[in-house]
Amino acid sequence: MLIWEEIKTVYRRVAGVLKLDPRVFTEIHADPQSTYQAAAVVYISSLPLANQIPGGWVTTLLVPFAFIAWWIVVAFVIYWLATSFFTKEDSVPTAFAPVARGIGYAMAPRILQVFLIVLVLPFPLGRIIQLLTFGWMFAAMAVSTHIALGRPSYARVTIIIALAMLPIIILEPFLLGGQR
Repeated sequence: MLIWEEIKTVYRRVAGVLKLDPRVFTEIHADPQSTYQAAAVVYISSLPLANQIPGGWVTTLLVPFAFIAWWIVVAFVIYWLATSFFTKEDSVPTAFAPVARGIGYAMAPRILQVFLIVLVLPFPLGRIIQLLTFGWMFAAMAVSTHIALGRPSYARVTIIIALAMLPIIILEPFLLGGQR
């Protein structure tokens, strides 16, 4: 029964993340067990993109591990930028783990890219869905980071996330074999 409770918790949290509910992000940051859940969310949310990369089912199952590494790197860069360069003297100190958990869950909107696999969409519509899910993911990261860092301004949080993701956005097509 315990596994079903865990699955229900993850489902409820993913639904809250998709709604950009600050209470859910606060819950995720406070629960050390949600680190494993965040890793599962990252893995599952990367499956639709991994399926688009040539190489068969093995590639589809292994590429999400690269996204887990991507998640850890992005979370660390966000944490590092926030605590090193964009902090104020009155900022609330925070640990890396809550930031990482929130960023992992914030990648949940990528799950919606499963529609790109199920439906055969014309070129511009598929790209629009990718853009919308990326924007939604960025917004979820902003809400999560805003809460994890003690509620600094959204302008500061947006700059931190943009700076953290810029190298990843540039390198990701090369890392994935130019398949995006």
